[in-house]
Amino acid sequence: MDMQQFMGGQFMQAADVPQPAYLTIAAVETTQLPDGGTVKTKAVLLFTDNRRAVLNKTNTASLAAAFGRDSSQWIGRTVLIRAESAMFQGKLVPALRLYPAQVQQQAAPVPPVPPPAPVMPQPAAVFQQPAAQQPLPLTPATPPAPAAFPAPPQLPDVPY
Repeated sequence: MDMQQFMGGQFMQAADVPQPAYLTIAAVETTQLPDGGTVKTKAVLLFTDNRRAVLNKTNTASLAAAFGRDSSQWIGRTVLIRAESAMFQGKLVPALRLYPAQVQQQAAPVPPVPPPAPVMPQPAAVFQQPAAQQPLPLTPATPPAPAAFPAPPQLPDVPY
């Protein structure tokens, strides 16, 4: 007989995961849980081995980023679940962290390397000065006259 049913609550805790494990999501449910003086609705993952884990904001955001915001798309997906330390109300406490499992995808085919572009021969005329071209004049052209600027104002002489 599995004695786990007599030792803890209905949801997994960090102490229930001594080693990281890969679990497959069977369903996503909601439940009402007390939170201080109020009752809050929380999402719960039901795994194929009948274990259940309450989702906090961190785990929800991690899985939604990987699997999409629609939780019906999470069913059948595998997650890595492990115990880690997390800050809660100013204290470091054990917590469950869920990560999308790394699914090995088939390697994408590598596109063939294109052959190098052919080198185009340059005509010899590009590198030689044509004989019919006139030499450039050695004296510069007369520069344009400077634009007329107003004279600077005269300051009065002030003795020191």
